[in-house]
Amino acid sequence: MNPSTKIQSSSGENTWLTYFLLITAIFSGTLLALWLVPDLTSGVKANATHAAWFLSRSTGITAYLLNWLGMVFGVLMSTRLARKFPGNLFSYDTHQFLAILSLLFAVIHAFVLLGDAYIGYNWFQVLFPFTTQGDDIFWVGVGQLSLYLLGALVLSFYVRQWISMKAWRAVHYLSFFTYLLFVLHSVFSGTDSQSLAWMYWLTAGSLGVLIALRLALKLDSWLFVDEKRKRPATRASQSKLHTS
Repeated sequence: MNPSTKIQSSSGENTWLTYFLLITAIFSGTLLALWLVPDLTSGVKANATHAAWFLSRSTGITAYLLNWLGMVFGVLMSTRLARKFPGNLFSYDTHQFLAILSLLFAVIHAFVLLGDAYIGYNWFQVLFPFTTQGDDIFWVGVGQLSLYLLGALVLSFYVRQWISMKAWRAVHYLSFFTYLLFVLHSVFSGTDSQSLAWMYWLTAGSLGVLIALRLALKLDSWLFVDEKRKRPATRASQSKLHTS
């Protein structure tokens, strides 16, 4: 997930292609969220007082999908596949912008509930984890923690030039833990967790497979690196014996 230090801000074709795909992702994600949430549109029309709640549900789903897609790009960045297509520069920019968009939708998801008179959240409860009321205080707090962690990850993109690569990587590895908190919050506190269980299993499972494959490739390189280094030396020694 950690890009090379040679990666810089993109320009030209990579830039407009990145923005085009991101706009498409936002539009598609919003439509998908509207479709996934049962009777969202009709519910808003039928009862405008619950509009904030419906909006929070749809933006929450969109934030989750954007975060998942950003994680997928992040894992693929460390493979040879991303270097060949679509390229490290494009993958890095897309990974970064997806994280920013996920944070944006997550913030809307949280703060729009201030307009929900039924839930009755105040600023203090929205800003500070584990201060809400209800039966799902813990899982709502988990979601609040994931929001702050995601904010720290997004901030790391902009302070990267002022911190060491080791520190940047340590912060960036938090993205895996942040995604886990996203999943737990969505499954255990989401009102649509039962009807959307297939989506969480599919996305989390696919990401888990990618991570497992990446770790397997990394482990393979660690186990056989010495063997690969010995082969050239063996060939060189054999060539010397033949020439002597």
